Amino acid sequence: MPEPNHWKQGDRLGRYELRARLGEGGAAEVWHAVEHGELGFRKPVALKLLKDSNHDGRVAELLNEARLVASLSHPNVVGIREVADCDGGIYVAMEYVDGGTLKGLLDWLAEAGLQMPASIVATIGCDILRALAVAHNAVGEDGQLRPIIHRDLKPANVLMARAGLAKVADFGLAKTGDETMETMQGKLKGTPAYIPPESWSGSRDFQPTMDLFTVGAILYECVVGERLFTGKGIADVFSVVFERTAEQEGRPILKLAPALAPVIVRLLQRNPADRYQSAAEALQELEIVHARVDVGCDLTTFMSLIPLAPGPSDAPLSHATLRLPGHTDERWRRFLQATTGKQIALIDAVPEEPPPPDPPAPRGNPSKANRRATTTGTGRRRRKRQPPVPAWKRRLRSPLTWAVVGAAAVVLALAAVWAMGRG
Repeated sequence: MPEPNHWKQGDRLGRYELRARLGEGGAAEVWHAVEHGELGFRKPVALKLLKDSNHDGRVAELLNEARLVASLSHPNVVGIREVADCDGGIYVAMEYVDGGTLKGLLDWLAEAGLQMPASIVATIGCDILRALAVAHNAVGEDGQLRPIIHRDLKPANVLMARAGLAKVADFGLAKTGDETMETMQGKLKGTPAYIPPESWSGSRDFQPTMDLFTVGAILYECVVGERLFTGKGIADVFSVVFERTAEQEGRPILKLAPALAPVIVRLLQRNPADRYQSAAEALQELEIVHARVDVGCDLTTFMSLIPLAPGPSDAPLSHATLRLPGHTDERWRRFLQATTGKQIALIDAVPEEPPPPDPPAPRGNPSKANRRATTTGTGRRRRKRQPPVPAWKRRLRSPLTWAVVGAAAVVLALAAVWAMGRG
């Protein structure tokens, strides 16, 4: 096995061949690899390679993540295939997800100047909540409830499958209900832009509401296009967390995706008691919202529009326009214009043909021509619209009107004869 920090494309770790580096953190690298088996078997996998296998703390954290995820089996959780020690190097073989990260997708949309459609935001949110519902209700080998709190949710840890699923990964900081956090005073675990307010005080009471706040922060970023908490340093982020309210943060969402605002605002409440108390509860409400904002699209088709860069980076290619499948061009033009409010330039769109000109007016008597049916370029018959008939003409055409007029004439005639007789 090559020395840590010297892995390169083509290296073999047991039956795994490294193809491209997908990402790198402080403790590990993640590679796209191919698993080679007997009889020509090949399967794409993601390998997390520990940089320093002599660091007991990092090894324990990696093994803890593998143990926790191995107890979960759900389509929205990135699965673990195996943990192995190859010539002193520790690695975890994981399910390979072919659509990059949610962070990469958000970066691409920002560069293209597009807003993520509300229906896609709701789909991704539902997938994340389904994964958390499974983790928060995990059961140990003894059959007892052992909730798994992620504690490090962020767009970089949400993987996007081009088959139309969002999958939660990286449970490296996850803690079960029977574990306690052992950390130095003042050390903050997690990503500051996404951690809940109670974590800033060093709370050791790990509850599902912590992850639910982070889901709200992720959905906020999907809608608005920028992080919920920003600043030059920890102190700046800290002040934003406690100076603003969830209602203030909901104002831009009300303008961009009003249907999602109530759910996101409740997820972002600073008091955990004011948030949803379970992922299942939040999922139920978000599914109702998704049914209202769904305009006939799905995440599978949306992901097919996003070109991905080959090689080590999971960031989508830079492109100012969207590539749409030919048979759905018009459908997606309408969809994206309705949800983003932008005129979308389509690369593969077939130009619309101008409508055929109307046939020349028929010759002959104009009054007869007005009554004659004409045809349009589509072959459908259309009668020329006549001006509305005045009310007095309609009354004259009524049989009752003529009966009254006749009776009046008879009465007048009889009166005239009677007058002449007397004279």
